[in-house]
Amino acid sequence: MFAGKSEQARRKTFACWNGRFAEKQTLIGIDSCGYYQGPINGQYVKTHRVAWALHLGQWPLHEINHINGDPRDNRISNLRDVEHQVCHHNAARAKNNRSGASGVFWNRRMQGWQASIRRGGKNQCLGTFRTLEQVAAARKEAERELNYHPNHGEPRNFVRCFIPCRDRVKVQTERCAETGC
Repeated sequence: MFAGKSEQARRKTFACWNGRFAEKQTLIGIDSCGYYQGPINGQYVKTHRVAWALHLGQWPLHEINHINGDPRDNRISNLRDVEHQVCHHNAARAKNNRSGASGVFWNRRMQGWQASIRRGGKNQCLGTFRTLEQVAAARKEAERELNYHPNHGEPRNFVRCFIPCRDRVKVQTERCAETGC
């Protein structure tokens, strides 16, 4: 973020930042996906990326994945730096899923439950089964083979909505009460 600046310019920027925000809560804005964010040097940055950089001393190389799926849980133990494809191996179950299992659907033509999974960027059919339990077990086995995260396909009920400016202070106050900050 501060690449290309001289050491003197960086120190001035940090001194300005510390003067404005020392002992104050920052990066408390919430985007439309539920992630905390805020401006640093005029550029909006996600809080989980800042937490990663502060803890490890370097900016993440890829995407930061929240292991438990909660976009507001920025504990280092809940964050991992992974490529985009791996990030999708920890995705929540789709909201429009009617079977209750990721990658499983009823095939009317075959009159059975069918499972599919992405392998090498392409959908691969895992077969058609008579019962939902059989197809769900086949899908979970394929997920294990492809190193999907155990949380993949689990329902997640976190609030993922945009919070207007007037309500952000209230949300932040509630968050502080919960975490004891």
